Amino acid sequence: MRVFAFGFGAVDDDRQFLWWVTDYPYRNRTVRAFFAGGNGGQIVMGIPELDLVIAFFGGNYSDSSSLVPQRVFVPQYVLPAVK
Repeated sequence: MRVFAFGFGAVDDDRQFLWWVTDYPYRNRTVRAFFAGGNGGQIVMGIPELDLVIAFFGGNYSDSSSLVPQRVFVPQYVLPAVK
């Protein structure tokens, strides 16, 4: 996962502007997603190539399970359902 500062190019600071960028496999290709995440599992994610916005609301504060939406749910359940 990389951090991306919109309008300013890629940066190395892990939390600058709070936008994360990651790539997901999707139907024999790769799509790029950007997302902002809060403590507890709140996530808003955009995948421009698919005209897709995804939001998760959670309450798993200070728990590693808050990473499950972007690491498990999006690639295994959400993207396969997108046509």
